[in-house]
Amino acid sequence: MTTTISRLPTAPNENEPEVQSLVAAWYAGTIGRRDFLMRATATLGSLAAATTLLESCGGSSPTVTPPPAPTTAATTAATRAAGSAAAPAASPSAASPSAAATTAPTAAAASGSPVATAAPAGTTAASSVSAATRPAGASVASGTTASGSAVASGSGVATGVPADAVNAKMIQYKNGTTDIIAYEARPKSGTGPFPAIIVIHENTGLTDHIKDVTRRVAKEGYIGLGIDFLSRDGGTMAFNTPQDATAAINKVADEQMISDVNAAITYLTGSGVGAPKVGLVGFCLGGRWTLVSAEKAKGLGAAVAYYGFPSGGTNATQTVNPIKEAASLTCPLMGNYGAADPGIPPAMVQQLQQALQASGKPLDFKVFDGTGHAFNNDTRPSNGNVGYNPTSALDAWTRTLRST
Repeated sequence: MTTTISRLPTAPNENEPEVQSLVAAWYAGTIGRRDFLMRATATLGSLAAATTLLESCGGSSPTVTPPPAPTTAATTAATRAAGSAAAPAASPSAASPSAAATTAPTAAAASGSPVATAAPAGTTAASSVSAATRPAGASVASGTTASGSAVASGSGVATGVPADAVNAKMIQYKNGTTDIIAYEARPKSGTGPFPAIIVIHENTGLTDHIKDVTRRVAKEGYIGLGIDFLSRDGGTMAFNTPQDATAAINKVADEQMISDVNAAITYLTGSGVGAPKVGLVGFCLGGRWTLVSAEKAKGLGAAVAYYGFPSGGTNATQTVNPIKEAASLTCPLMGNYGAADPGIPPAMVQQLQQALQASGKPLDFKVFDGTGHAFNNDTRPSNGNVGYNPTSALDAWTRTLRST
């Protein structure tokens, strides 16, 4: 399959009547997300530009009741991977409750060089700043400023990375004839070419949290690409609630996801980006899709799954069983899981590890004691079994940077 990247047309001036009318309707509450995006796409010429416009109007993610502030303090300073960002080196993992191998990622294959250009600046005025800031009311781990930027000294997870700390914007790339929306973040300094990491979102879509993770990747010297797997439905922002987005995501077939990941790899390794290596990291449902991609996608140099369900999917569209397909693993794989995760017991993680050994690829799995599901999500307070655990998140993030 040949994948080409569409260059987004320059958006009309924000003072044009069509844009003014659309924005006025949004602020008046007379138009919903989906209608806004449909009309904005027709006016601006692309869904990615329409998404950026909606973000600049304050519609950065589906409406959700702000959670209470986390009760545990987080260490929040940027962590640097050992070695050069342009060629990160693998190193042995910290002790794991089960046997683990040292990761030694190999360079991703870069077959073909299709025309690949990122969306140009100017799609809307907010394309590189407002589009990626943490939404008002969302919980921010203690140790950060009101704007979300890390202030603590020492090693830590760089949560709340502001958009102006990297070069971040919405783009779209082609998968055949389909426009796939994505959030791209690039290092603000350096000439590249930079290695790339694809970020696969949770079952609530391309949220502000996942965009923040994508910026964390760029802060470490990679090109981060957060794919919106709801692109065919107008994107995550077309849904009014996280529940609506989740219902739509649960209908996304494994085959479609794999196809979108393969197209992203082609985009990232093409002449417009030129990444010498492409890794992948995913969380929750995205963790399961990371396992599937590591077995089925082509051209990955390494993959890291956070609490991804290792067995069959939860519905008829999720047909790949990572345990049964384990022998087909194509790249080094890291797994980060919580011992207190109610849906993925340690015994299931061990079963996955044992099955993956048949692939002969380097494996590095760790199950974190006293840690539940979604422990990397710093916008989700922990109840013990689910939610943010700053200590485990820091350890897992440091491991992730080591492996990709």
